[in-house]
Amino acid sequence: MVTIPLRTDLLWYELRVELDGVRYVLELRWSAREEAWYLDLKTAAGEVMAHGLKVLVDLPLGRRITDERKPPGVLIAVDTSGAHLDPGETDLGGRVQLYYLTAVEVVDLLATDTEITTEVTSATEHVILGG
Repeated sequence: MVTIPLRTDLLWYELRVELDGVRYVLELRWSAREEAWYLDLKTAAGEVMAHGLKVLVDLPLGRRITDERKPPGVLIAVDTSGAHLDPGETDLGGRVQLYYLTAVEVVDLLATDTEITTEVTSATEHVILGG
């Protein structure tokens, strides 16, 4: 599982990440009108694969993306406080973290019939509690 390094000091920014060996651009922006964070997924060249994915905790982001260039794993936001609250303006990168489960991790979870949100929550609790 990879922790995506997010900024807590900006309300609109891009970051470059490597997911399963491929470079991508994530654009994150806060909508004051909707009081929600949105994510765009782009290729390393900046071509948009998904636009306006609302960042909700415990739900895989972009699970309905049909673009073949999408990452083979899963992006998921987790409320590290355990309250399962979606991120507010200052929460993304703090209370709410963004994780990437690699394609191998997803296959392993599917083989054991474990839900992705359960596995990510368990893993983050393990890290947070130092277990």
